Amino acid sequence: MPKKLTCTLLLLGTLLLTACSINHRVNDEEIGGSSAAVSEDTASVNQEADSSTSDNTAVSDNQSSKVIDIKITVINLCGVDIGGFAVKDALYGEQVVLGDVPNEKSMTASAKWIQGKDTLEWAVYNTNMELVTYAESDVSNITESVTITLSGDRDIEVVDVEVK
Repeated sequence: MPKKLTCTLLLLGTLLLTACSINHRVNDEEIGGSSAAVSEDTASVNQEADSSTSDNTAVSDNQSSKVIDIKITVINLCGVDIGGFAVKDALYGEQVVLGDVPNEKSMTASAKWIQGKDTLEWAVYNTNMELVTYAESDVSNITESVTITLSGDRDIEVVDVEVK
């Protein structure tokens, strides 16, 4: 009896882990599948930010900070299409995929930012929505926008960040 129970539990555990793995892949495909869906998600996050910060303040680590609107622009000069460019939402701490950036194209998105936050966390995914790179950029004193230019020869070799 104990061997049969052990085998059953092992099989059940394997099935559960496989199911979690499959669900993760499905969710990734849904994120990369439609830029319209991503835009709607981004818009809803921004709307939630508007409603939760009606006086343009956010509470972070028990201190009040001003929330500002910024533009994030990504320029792709890597010689390869970017399947997804994502940033960590400054208000909620969740990753938001802003969209894809074909080779030799750019993409601009609006976002809410907590004034005084100095680091923008971002990630690049290939066309299969597999992580290519994760990075943090210094955006101290941002008041308006940040432009991230990615360049290289079929890879991200140089990252240039311009803050306004």
